Amino acid sequence: MPNKNTKRTLYNARTNWDTYREYLNDGINLLLPLETSDNIDQAVQELTELIQYAAQYATPYVDRKSINSITYPLYIKDKILEKRKARRKWQLSRHPKDKNILNKLTRKLRNFLYDFKNDNIEWYIQNFSPHQDTDYSLWRATKKMKRPIQHQPPIRTEDGTWAREDKDKAETFAKHLSQTFIQHNIPTSQEEINNITKLLDSPAQDYSLIKHFSPVEIKTEIQYLNSKKAPGYDLITAKLLQELPKKAIMAITQIYNAVIKKQYFPIQWKFAEIILVPKPGKPPQERTSYRPISLLPVLSKLFEKLIQRRLLPIVNNSNIIPDHQFGFRKKHSAIECYVRRTP
Repeated sequence: MPNKNTKRTLYNARTNWDTYREYLNDGINLLLPLETSDNIDQAVQELTELIQYAAQYATPYVDRKSINSITYPLYIKDKILEKRKARRKWQLSRHPKDKNILNKLTRKLRNFLYDFKNDNIEWYIQNFSPHQDTDYSLWRATKKMKRPIQHQPPIRTEDGTWAREDKDKAETFAKHLSQTFIQHNIPTSQEEINNITKLLDSPAQDYSLIKHFSPVEIKTEIQYLNSKKAPGYDLITAKLLQELPKKAIMAITQIYNAVIKKQYFPIQWKFAEIILVPKPGKPPQERTSYRPISLLPVLSKLFEKLIQRRLLPIVNNSNIIPDHQFGFRKKHSAIECYVRRTP
């Protein structure tokens, strides 16, 4: 289950993007060999780590405690000091006159704080905007107000006990998912297995039909990525890709073209971080009431978008997909399938 209080990120509003790009330009090597699968894995690993280090280097440390702290103006700080002095004096003397002075200062300070908070709220509301230049502050505030408070109850384990700690919950969900997502035991003859293995191991004949990617194409596709999407386990988001320098785009282009040429998908892009989202209307204490969501690295999702544009024309022109298949096809919904089957 995602925890909003422990959200991990490589950048924030204070990140210096010029420093980020300069760090990448100094560290990227465009002369890496990409002739084997190990070379591709190494290039992906180095680029991923370099982007992470560059983002951390360009991002100043922000104390989480200071984010929600309020900076009061000088006149309020003076009133606070004056009140503290009056309180110490009354605690030593216990004189009614000193008590009256303390009460008077307390009321004044309370009124000052009330007016200051009201002014801050008024300024906050007046600066709401539904536009991108303010990061959609109006919609973000509305969403925050309407979002219900999520309670994270203990999870009932398989033997009926309760998992209360995060580690115990993770083990409970891991065991449940391992029992749910299992391979189907489909009877297959050894001859079929040998034929499939031979086909997968044989070099592709038509890989040259897939055009190589260009830096301009990759740069354009990156700009269309949603910067608000959650990152994968490497914490690299679309925003970090959108701020990449030209040299980094060239490095990504080389890796993507090597993946096509060598017909090898990097091992780092095959891992996903799984979070669990509660199903609406289901009891939150049951381990079966959560839907697993896989968060993949953004570099792998970008490659999938690009390769899809290459494959769809080939698939459509070759009539590989039969007309009666409606699943996972553009402009083919359940309604069209029903209409086709209706006499």
